[in-house]
Amino acid sequence: MKNLFDRMVSYTMEDTKGKFPKPLCSKNQGYVLITACNTPFPFSFLCKQSQGTINAMNEFFKTSGMKKKGVITITNTFGKKCVSKAVLNKIKKISNSL
Repeated sequence: MKNLFDRMVSYTMEDTKGKFPKPLCSKNQGYVLITACNTPFPFSFLCKQSQGTINAMNEFFKTSGMKKKGVITITNTFGKKCVSKAVLNKIKKISNSL
C-alpha cells in the first residue's frame, strides 16, 4: 500500500516547494476504507489490528482533499469464504449514502 500511495502522490497532491502540499482532489470525491484481519472481535479492536492501516490511508486521502464516507473492518476472516450479513448491511448503508 505504501508503494501505491508514494506513486499516487503526484496525481493527488501538488508540490508547493516546502510548504504543506495542495490537494488536487475535490471534497466531492469520497472514499470508503475496507480492511480485513484474522483476529476475532473484540481482540482485533483492543489490539488495534487494522488501526495502523486505517490511519495511514485516512491521512493520505485527507491530504489529497477527499472526504471519508465510511470505514468497514472485517474481523475473524481466517478460513471464511463469505462476509457476514452485518458487514453486508453496513456496506449497503454506506453505498446508499454515496
